[in-house]
Amino acid sequence: MIKIVALGFYGSAAYLSDTWNRLDFFIVCAGCAEYLLQEYLGNINLTAIRTIRVLRPLRAVNRIPSMRILVNLLLDTLPMLGNVLLLCFFVFFIFGIVGVQLWAGLLRNRCVISLPKINADIDVADISLTRYYIPEDTSLEYICSQADSSGLHTCNNLPPYVHNGVK
Repeated sequence: MIKIVALGFYGSAAYLSDTWNRLDFFIVCAGCAEYLLQEYLGNINLTAIRTIRVLRPLRAVNRIPSMRILVNLLLDTLPMLGNVLLLCFFVFFIFGIVGVQLWAGLLRNRCVISLPKINADIDVADISLTRYYIPEDTSLEYICSQADSSGLHTCNNLPPYVHNGVK
C-alpha cells in the first residue's frame, strides 16, 4: 500500500506500469478475495482461487533485483526452448512412424503360453513369470508370450515352461 501511495496507482511511472508490480498486485488481490469469500460466504469451493497461491513465491522476484534479471532471462529463452521441443517432437514422431513400419505385425500370430494355475503349496515369490519365453535348447524361431500380452494364438507343441523345477 505504501508503494502504491508513493508511486501512484496508474500512470507513466506509477505502481501498475511495471509488470512485476502488476503480478504482485494480482497475487495480493487474489489472496484478499480468497479470505473475504471464505469469511463471508462460508463453505464454498475455492480451489480455483487457491491455485493462485502457487504464484506467491514470485513476489520475491519483485524485491530482489538480481533474481528479476534471472527470471527475465529465463522467460526470454522460452521461445528458443519451444523450438527445440518442437524439433524433438518431430524427430520422435518420424522415428515412431519408421519403427511402426519396420516392425508392423511382427508379433502377430505368435504363440501364447497358457500357464497353469498356481497351487497353494508353491511359493509365489519363487516363480518369475517372464514376459516372453524363448527355450534355450531349440533352434526354432518363435516367441511365445503370456496370455495377457500381445500373442494371439496358443501353441500346444511347445516345451513346458519350467522354473526351478516347477512346471
